[in-house]
Amino acid sequence: MGVCGHPGCTQHLQSKARQLAEDAGLAIEATISNGDEIGGILAAARHNECDLLVVGMPKHAWTMGHTGEQLAEGVPCALLGIR
Repeated sequence: MGVCGHPGCTQHLQSKARQLAEDAGLAIEATISNGDEIGGILAAARHNECDLLVVGMPKHAWTMGHTGEQLAEGVPCALLGIR
């Protein structure tokens, strides 16, 4: 089952993200996993030796929220919050 509840949508989203990045001259690595969101994101950032981690922020908030704050405390690279 995909992230939106439909089979195949996860692969479609990854493919679309890769294509948009490639069109912009960027290289990305997309990974979808289950489990602890904070631990999983931090482990992936360390494993991939990331230079920048981009995190979506809540639409109606000036802070990154609980998840973003936990990531900021443990992330091994620069962290950018976007809305």
